[in-house]
Amino acid sequence: MPSAEDPTIWKVKCMVGRERHSAFCLMQKYVDLKSLGTELQITSVFALEHRRGFIFIESYRQYHINEACKGLCNINLSNVFPVPMNELSRLLYVRSKCSEISVGTWARVKNGKYKGDVAQVVALNKSGKKATVKLVPRIDLHALAEKIGRGVGSKKTAIPKPRLISSRELEEFRPLIQYRRDRDVSTVFEVLDGMTFKDGYLYKKVPIDSLIFWGLTLSEDEMLRFEPSVNDECKDLEWLSLLYGDKKAVCTTMNDNEGGQEEGSARRGFEVNDLVLFGRKDFGVIIDTETDDSDGGL
Repeated sequence: MPSAEDPTIWKVKCMVGRERHSAFCLMQKYVDLKSLGTELQITSVFALEHRRGFIFIESYRQYHINEACKGLCNINLSNVFPVPMNELSRLLYVRSKCSEISVGTWARVKNGKYKGDVAQVVALNKSGKKATVKLVPRIDLHALAEKIGRGVGSKKTAIPKPRLISSRELEEFRPLIQYRRDRDVSTVFEVLDGMTFKDGYLYKKVPIDSLIFWGLTLSEDEMLRFEPSVNDECKDLEWLSLLYGDKKAVCTTMNDNEGGQEEGSARRGFEVNDLVLFGRKDFGVIIDTETDDSDGGL
C-alpha cells in the first residue's frame, strides 16, 4: 500500500471510450517534452477497463495534473479528484489470463444491449480469441413480430428486462425458425432473425476482449437465472418468477382423464404477461387471450 510520502493517485475524467488513448497521449507528451528539456511533474498514468470514463495520474499536486493535461481535448480538468487511500486496494488487482478461461467461466458483457449482464462461457474457438456465451435474453417478442411482419426495423425502445423465452412463445415464429448445428458447441440451436436460442437462453459468439472475467461478484439472483429447473413445482414457480421479473406466476395442470381440460381452479383470472406453468416441465407467458362465447372461458 502507498504511504503518505508517496505521490497521490488522481482520478481524472475523460471521454468514455477514449481512456487508453488519453493515457497514451499523456505519456507521449511526457516523452516529447522531456526530449526538449522540460519534464512534466507526474509519476505515472494508466487506464482501467473496469473504470470507464476515467484515467488515473500519479502526482504530488493537482496543479501538476492540470499543467500536464493542458491541450489534451479528451480530458476534462474540471473533474479531478484524489483516490482515497481505502479505495486503492480495490483499484488495482491481478487480472486473469485468457489461457485460464474455460467452459463454465462466468463473465460480464462490456458494451451494447447486454452491457453489465452475466454471461457463461459454453465454448471457445480454436484460436481462443472468441467465445460462445449463454445469456438471459433481452428480447421484446411483440416488437420482433412487428419487425418481421413489416419487413423493417421497429423504432428504438427501452431495453427489455432479461427473461427466458419458452418454446411455446416461439410457436408463432416456427415457420421462420431454422435449426443449425454449431461446431464449437456441438449442439443444435434454434435460429430466429439471426439470434440463436436453446432452452430459453440466447447464445452469442463474441470476442474475448468484449467480456470482463476478473473482479466479478455474482448475486444469488444472477446465479439462480442459470440454474436448471428441478422437479419441484413450488421451487419451479419461484425460479420462473425470478427469470420473468415481478410477473405473476399462474399454475395450471392438465387432466388426461377429462380430455385435457384445465382444472377449474386455474381456468379463470388469466391476464396478458401472466407466467404459466404447465405441469412440471413446460412453462410460458400469455401474450394474448380470446373469449369463448359458448362458456365464457379463455
